Amino acid sequence: MILQESLIFNSEEEADLFLKNLRILGASGKKIYRSSAFSEDLVTCSIDGFIAWFSDLAMEGSDDNPESEESSIRGKFAFQRDLMIRIQKKLHLLLDGKKPGDLIYTHDEARQGMLSLFGRIQAMHTDDPNPETYDDTWVAITIIMKDNDIVEETQNGFLLKKEVENAGSLLYEIRSLSEEIAFRESGSAYNPVFSTHYYLEPECVVVTDPRLYLCDPYDYLIDDLEEMNLDPDSFDQFYKNYLTKRKVLNAMMEVIGTKAPISLEELVRAMKDYADPPGGETDGYSIALDPLVTKMIVSELQKAKILTGSDRKIRLGKDVKPNR
Repeated sequence: MILQESLIFNSEEEADLFLKNLRILGASGKKIYRSSAFSEDLVTCSIDGFIAWFSDLAMEGSDDNPESEESSIRGKFAFQRDLMIRIQKKLHLLLDGKKPGDLIYTHDEARQGMLSLFGRIQAMHTDDPNPETYDDTWVAITIIMKDNDIVEETQNGFLLKKEVENAGSLLYEIRSLSEEIAFRESGSAYNPVFSTHYYLEPECVVVTDPRLYLCDPYDYLIDDLEEMNLDPDSFDQFYKNYLTKRKVLNAMMEVIGTKAPISLEELVRAMKDYADPPGGETDGYSIALDPLVTKMIVSELQKAKILTGSDRKIRLGKDVKPNR
């Protein structure tokens, strides 16, 4: 529908609040649920395999230009190699010499490790000359421990479930760094497993009715939305549509209110070449609606009882007036 807008809320409670505010302003809407589909390519390999694989990829090519695309790709693989080396060292520190039932790390150590990761990210974007002093391995460590089923969580911390002879042999899953066939083929010697994961992400959506554009004052509505937890792209599209359609719809309401009753054909002609002020001698604006669009808008407004009468005698509905 032309006069229907949708907003994606990250909070169901705020979606309900927006619907309440719409009712206060004389409009309405409904809450629906839908989902966005996503997929990502993943690759699973041993820690040792990743290190050898990314080391080879980081050394490929002969382009010495640091600004080239090839150098950038090699740099990406070098970063992954170095991260895997840090992860491997941390795994050896945690697991070497440990027996089943031994405490591997506490809850507090895991929390501190996560905070250290945030510190490293911040250091990399500031003037900190030594970002490497921050530990960035804990997210990977906790995932590896869980996926390889080698620890048991207790109140005191995480206990080793089974002895690990070589920490580098543990498997780790990451997002595929390239979809190219050459990337897959280059890892064949390291026995990686490629897979694609599909998932659906639910969305809480509010769908509005045509009376949205007749709300007055409209600033209250927009100010309220700006304070809410909305999907940014959804709000930007809503805001653009709202301002433009409000201007068009209220111009149409003014034409109908001035000339009522007016036929659909007369309204089509008026909205095909609308100008305010007429003549264009001073600053103003113009509207050029396709006849089909005008007819579709009228049909929607009639169903919403914003307009009454037949297509031969169109009038504003009860208590309906344009907002300038």
